[in-house]
Amino acid sequence: MERWTATNISPMFWVALVALLLGVAIGRGWPGDAATASSHLQASPEAVCLPSPAASPVPLASPVAAGQPVAYGDGWTVAATSVTTMPNIKDNQPQGVFAAVFLTITNNMATARYFPYEDLVLFDDQGRPFLSASFITNQFDGSRGIHYGFPPSLPTDTAIVFDVATDVGTNFVLASSSDPTFRLQVNMELRGVVDRRSW
Repeated sequence: MERWTATNISPMFWVALVALLLGVAIGRGWPGDAATASSHLQASPEAVCLPSPAASPVPLASPVAAGQPVAYGDGWTVAATSVTTMPNIKDNQPQGVFAAVFLTITNNMATARYFPYEDLVLFDDQGRPFLSASFITNQFDGSRGIHYGFPPSLPTDTAIVFDVATDVGTNFVLASSSDPTFRLQVNMELRGVVDRRSW
């Protein structure tokens, strides 16, 4: 009788046997796989990413009442007294209307300096921002101009001009693009234009 040995078994038998064993191993999973995967999940809590809560917006400061002096920037004190609108200033025509904000500015340093008008922004009662019109400010007789050297320690009247929408109301906030705490209430007032040539 013929005896079964490793040499006389058909090669196809070994291929089939290896395939069967592999199938069983894959179906059941390799020993230790589940434990390894579990330990990885437990050891890596940083892999779980949760959405961070949205940052709360910083509330704006309430505006200071019109006419009240407020410290501003690098050694300035500013008070906004009133605002008036005009259809034109000399030969200059606005896109909407011109709004002149009248200010009292004090230079608290020891030498004369220019005031940084370009940082100021005017908001109407709808929250719309308007930038200053430097060229028009220089043309306006109620302003000393952007190149005026404010003398030390002397409260000085001047004005800044904005080109605003035609449908603005009567209440405004004068703010600063460089200092979010600087907010001055300023209200519409009918007033004659001051001729700066008399200063």
